Amino acid sequence: SELEKISKDKELKRVAELREKAIRDEKNGLRHAREDGLKEGLEKRNKRNRNKNSKEVKTRKYANRKNNRNNRLEQRNDRKTITYIK
Repeated sequence: SELEKISKDKELKRVAELREKAIRDEKNGLRHAREDGLKEGLEKRNKRNRNKNSKEVKTRKYANRKNNRNNRLEQRNDRKTITYIK
């Protein structure tokens, strides 16, 4: 009878330990999944921002080129006008 009691207590203790381990493992798995998700989200945001910034830079470069070209054309036209007035 006493042997049965001890063995049952050992068995209950083992079951309790396994249950605690399973709970810890689940919490760790969820924590790691959350960290991985946050990391992935940040990487996507950074990539999106890099793409957005490069598009803005290209647009600014194009606008600057266009403005420079228009300015040169205006300067040429101004010189021609001055030449014709003389």
